[in-house]
Amino acid sequence: MKRKTIWNILIGLVIFIVLALMIAPAIFVKLADPERVFSPPSLEERAEVPDLEFQLLDLSGGDTLEFHSAKAGKQQIIYFWTENCHPCPPELRLLEKFRKETEERIDIWAISIDKAPDRAGRFAELYQDNIPLYYRIEGDLPEGLSRTKTPQSLYIDGKGNAYWQKIPVNWADEAFLEEVTDGQ
Repeated sequence: MKRKTIWNILIGLVIFIVLALMIAPAIFVKLADPERVFSPPSLEERAEVPDLEFQLLDLSGGDTLEFHSAKAGKQQIIYFWTENCHPCPPELRLLEKFRKETEERIDIWAISIDKAPDRAGRFAELYQDNIPLYYRIEGDLPEGLSRTKTPQSLYIDGKGNAYWQKIPVNWADEAFLEEVTDGQ
């Protein structure tokens, strides 16, 4: 009897530890200040602007629209997210702050790469900020983009250069804001 009780306690403890390790990152991201935790965007590894064409569903209004990444001379941030992405809500709040600071001169496209639109819709219902959220209905994802490692984003500078951000970043970083707005 005693042996069985000890065994049950050990199994319960292992289950508790595993659950705690799974939940801890989500709690940390929600409690931490993203402006301090996330690094500013990196503009060091330049790439060519990928030719992205998507048919998108606007998750707030249900309208469909066409998206094309090669808008000549237009600065854009293309933000890829999924429903189960823990850093996405705080990073989206930073993107909203960035959008306000740049007076909406830079297009921000927050695009769900979830496989099912209902998952993206649930996230959109919970996230009630001002950045429009979209679901990708059609269109190939960029080469190297992973559905399991979100968020990922692409900053296009309007001069034909693209900069991939493979980790959550602080879009509201003052130095970055200064650089992308050319001090305006």
